[in-house]
Amino acid sequence: MDGHDLLDGKTGIIFGALNEDSIAWSIARACHREGADFVLSNAPVARRLGNLDELAEDTDSDIIWADATDDEELAELFAEVKDTHGTIDFIVHSIGMGVNVRKDVPYDDLNYNWYEQTLDVSAVSLHRIVNHALDTETIDDGGSILAMTYIGAQRIFSKYSEMGDAKALLESIVRSFGYRLGERNIRINAISQSPTKTTAGAGIEG
Repeated sequence: MDGHDLLDGKTGIIFGALNEDSIAWSIARACHREGADFVLSNAPVARRLGNLDELAEDTDSDIIWADATDDEELAELFAEVKDTHGTIDFIVHSIGMGVNVRKDVPYDDLNYNWYEQTLDVSAVSLHRIVNHALDTETIDDGGSILAMTYIGAQRIFSKYSEMGDAKALLESIVRSFGYRLGERNIRINAISQSPTKTTAGAGIEG
């Protein structure tokens, strides 16, 4: 499918693509089709869990491996992006991991270490990313930040467990930053996809 150059001249960072079942994977392909130039990023562990190299080759993109829960790695990432690509126009946050969900631990018996890890990876990482983008002056005024959420932030899905809390926190972070970023005309939004067969969504029941 041919694009319409809707993002021609735009540069960004897309966090969270892992494999063909990742929403970030499809977002990256769409951005490439519309003419955007971007960096792909995921945690170093994704090297052995996914096939991000394939996406990078198909979209002519660079990969910068960074743990989005690690401030030092994020600082290095944004410094490298600014050095190699200049300032950017957009950020996509499509990062999520529910350890208790993965291990089928019921919500009323959560492992709290895993719970904190879920919140850090799935929600607090957005706060870190936005702060580093601002502190390093990497994102331009008039830019856009997009975070992927899910209706489980507002409705109960029994198997979604702790991830509902994580997405609710993510949405709260978006609202709080929205108020603060408005004066720079930087938009930040969370969007929820329609039912999609993804790695994360495959285990969700009603």
